[in-house]
Amino acid sequence: MSSGSALDLTQIKQSEESAISAINSAKNLDELKQIKIDFIGDKSPLAKANQALGSLSPEDRAQF
Repeated sequence: MSSGSALDLTQIKQSEESAISAINSAKNLDELKQIKIDFIGDKSPLAKANQALGSLSPEDRAQF
C-alpha cells in the first residue's frame, strides 16, 4: 500500500482520533450531526477507505 492510499492505516487512525475528539467537544446535537457527516458521510475518509477495501483482492482484504 502506498502512503497516498485510502487504506493508509496511519491516516485512518488519525481520522478516528479526530472524530473522537470532535464528538467529545460537540456542544449540541447540530454539531454532532455535522461531525457524523464529516467523519462517516459519503465523502468521508471512512467511506473512501471502504471503497478502496472493496477493490482489493481477497488476500489483501484479509490484512484489514
